[in-house]
Amino acid sequence: MESPVRTLALRTATLLVVANIIGTGIFTATGLLLGTVGSTWLVLLLWGVGGIVALSGALCYAELSSAVPENGADATLIGRMYHPSLGFVAAVVSLVVGFAGPVASAGLALEEYLLPLLPAWIPPKSLGFLVIVALTILHARDVSGAATTQDALTLPKIGVLVVMGLLLVTYGSWSHVGANDPRGFGDALGQPGIGGAFILVAYAYSGWNGAAYVAGEVKDPMRNLPRALIFGTLIVTGVYLLLNLGFLLAAPYGALAGRKDIGAAAAEAAFGPTGRVVVAVIIGLGYISAIGAWIMAGPRVYAATAAPLPRLSWLARRNARGAPANAVWFQTVLTLLLFFGSGLAELLTFMGILLSLSSALTVLGLVVLRIREPGLARPYRVPLYPLTPIVAGGVLLWMVALALAEDQMAALWCAVTVAVGIVLYLVVRRGPSSDVNPSTGASPS
Repeated sequence: MESPVRTLALRTATLLVVANIIGTGIFTATGLLLGTVGSTWLVLLLWGVGGIVALSGALCYAELSSAVPENGADATLIGRMYHPSLGFVAAVVSLVVGFAGPVASAGLALEEYLLPLLPAWIPPKSLGFLVIVALTILHARDVSGAATTQDALTLPKIGVLVVMGLLLVTYGSWSHVGANDPRGFGDALGQPGIGGAFILVAYAYSGWNGAAYVAGEVKDPMRNLPRALIFGTLIVTGVYLLLNLGFLLAAPYGALAGRKDIGAAAAEAAFGPTGRVVVAVIIGLGYISAIGAWIMAGPRVYAATAAPLPRLSWLARRNARGAPANAVWFQTVLTLLLFFGSGLAELLTFMGILLSLSSALTVLGLVVLRIREPGLARPYRVPLYPLTPIVAGGVLLWMVALALAEDQMAALWCAVTVAVGIVLYLVVRRGPSSDVNPSTGASPS
């Protein structure tokens, strides 16, 4: 078993952050937010606050990943800063709601947008299945080839989303913003449900730690990891604000509130049926890119977490080309179970809560790591310490608490997930000693 080879350049790491963030959230959340809060101005504010929190978190991850340039992101960092059991639970969370669930939901959403454009004889779920399996084969085979393909998928996506946002803003009307809102800004801000609304935004921004998942394979990590995290998050924040402004300018409140396909609805309102088709293709490209990013990043978390655990060390094995093939296929098996089981829409809040909680613990852990390991080399230091991690982590924890109070069923499932993760940790940590290095997933040379 070989150690991870540092083959990923700054561009690939930055684009991985972008692709890891831009998924189903941006194309579904705004319509749901409008239906929940009832104010277009508050929706824009939520997206802006989400961007600030994401950038603050990325700054914290920049310090953490440059100080600990190992694969695994939240799971590796939480295990080091708090306790290995919490790191394992974070890996379980990443497996289910951070990667397998989003890949499955993106595959289903891909079907919704693109299947109507294809011949009628193509059976349902076949398109999503083929995309997931094809990208799995690619990422399980070769690290460098997968990186090249990921760049090729992500660069055009950024361009077309920017063009789409600019066109919607250009042809839209400011008269649509706020004119027909059922609630004023102040009333909407103080209503119940604001926590759950922000969780949808946080879920759409989740993934700003994308480059940290492959930190062990990034060239010159001390320099490139902080830049990738910050550049990628800034790019996505700009694209999100532009797109959401375009959505809200394209059509009045009543035409968008509650719509899960708000991108297509806004395009049809602005440009007619042809615009809807074009946007469906653009969004389909976005889903394919996001699926590839999740398939690339997720297995690195499982490999890094499984390496020191004897009964799971097989997940850390890499093939001759450096790809964690076992972990890639393990994730895809779970993904396909969720994909064909469907019914993932109700899990959006559940996934957002757990991902936000994991990110909050990691960001706040920066303070813990500075106290516990003051001598650790930190090539990059977060600005305005300790304000930045405390504010970013505090906002996430506050919104998680509000969302849990508003949705008791989601709270129950979160508790069950954490409990299952702890039980699994207690089971798999027992066994014969492992000769696998917990940091790299490699056997000692």
